[in-house]
Amino acid sequence: MPEWLDFRITKIDCAFREFPKLKYLSLLYAALVILLAIFYMPILKLAHSFNYFGSYPLQNLIAENIGWLFWGQLVLPVVLAVFFYWDVSGRHDEMYLKKYRQLPKWVR
Repeated sequence: MPEWLDFRITKIDCAFREFPKLKYLSLLYAALVILLAIFYMPILKLAHSFNYFGSYPLQNLIAENIGWLFWGQLVLPVVLAVFFYWDVSGRHDEMYLKKYRQLPKWVR
């Protein structure tokens, strides 16, 4: 295994052992990203067939922009995964700073 990958995995393992809440938060975020990837198209289909007093207000909008909305199935989970990573990383730094009164050695 390359050095940098081994270092990252060890760092994540240490953080999860030290702060179990981060592990569960990461698992929750991973589940949300997976569920978003699975249910994006069914939700889009439901929005397309949404009936409001006999009219379909979202049908034309979705039909005209289906090319862009298709990419949301790929882009939205990636964007959320990056946001969730930043959130967990920030929370780890806060918890570490609160516990040890200094940042970890690998933070430069």
